[in-house]
Amino acid sequence: MKEISRADGEPYYPIPKPENKDLYSLYQKGADAAKNVYFLGRLGTYSYMNMDAVVMQSLELCESL
Repeated sequence: MKEISRADGEPYYPIPKPENKDLYSLYQKGADAAKNVYFLGRLGTYSYMNMDAVVMQSLELCESL
């Protein structure tokens, strides 16, 4: 399997376009209002991350909880 970033199809990586950042801001406002819900990783933070960084982010959250 090969992952290719593109506007249509499976969302493997965020596409940095103004309209996508605006949409992400709306989602983030809703997420910030939710209790006991955490968004991590590439799609959860709307940023490119290597998987080792995603795992570290998850472990750090678990330790803080």
